[in-house]
Amino acid sequence: MTSNDDNYRAAVYTNALIMKEVVQYLDKQTLARLSQAGRQGWQYALQPLWRILPFISVGQIERFGTAAGNTIMIKTRGYATYGDLVHTVGLSLLSGRWEKVKPEHLKIIVENCKRLKDLDINLCLAIGPEWIAQIFQASPTTSASLTSLNLTEVAVNDIWLIDILKATPNLKSLEIGETDVTNRSLQYIGESMKALEYIEMRDCLGNR
Repeated sequence: MTSNDDNYRAAVYTNALIMKEVVQYLDKQTLARLSQAGRQGWQYALQPLWRILPFISVGQIERFGTAAGNTIMIKTRGYATYGDLVHTVGLSLLSGRWEKVKPEHLKIIVENCKRLKDLDINLCLAIGPEWIAQIFQASPTTSASLTSLNLTEVAVNDIWLIDILKATPNLKSLEIGETDVTNRSLQYIGESMKALEYIEMRDCLGNR
C-alpha cells in the first residue's frame, strides 16, 4: 500500500458527489459499517441505509417503531426523523405475513414514514381492509405521499378499496390481484385516480 493509494482513497471519501454514487451500490451490512466510521461516514450511509426497508419479521417492524420517531441530530436536507428517510417498505419477505402482520404493524409504518412512496403489503390478510382504510385516513401526509401500493391477495372489496383510494389520490401504481374488487372499483379508478399509470388486477372477482 502506497501513500498514493491512501491519498486516492482519502480524496474519494471526502468527495460528497462521488460517495453519493458509491453508496448506492453498497449492501446494508457495508452501509452499517460505513455509518460507524465517524460523522462523515454516517452522513454518507444514512439515507441509503434507511431509504428501503424490506422487513423480514414483525419484531423488526416493532423495533423500527421505537427508532423511527427519533430526531436526526445532524442536518440532513430537511429530514426531521429517521422515519422521514424511508421511501420504500416491503413485507413480501416476511414469512407468515398472512397471519403475523396486524393492524398495529401497518400503523407503525404509516404513522412514522411521512415521505413513504412505495408500500407492499401483499398477502397481509390479518390487517383487514377496514383497518388499512382507517390507518391511511388517519395519516393524510403519508397517504398523499404514496405513489405505489401493492394489495395483492389482501381481502379487499369495492367498498374498502374505494375508501383506501380516496385516502391515496396520488398513486401511480396499484396492484390488486386476487381480491374481491369488481367493475365498481374500476369505474372509480377511471374517474378519480388521475395520476395512475399502472394497474395489476389478475384474478379479481370481476375477472373470474
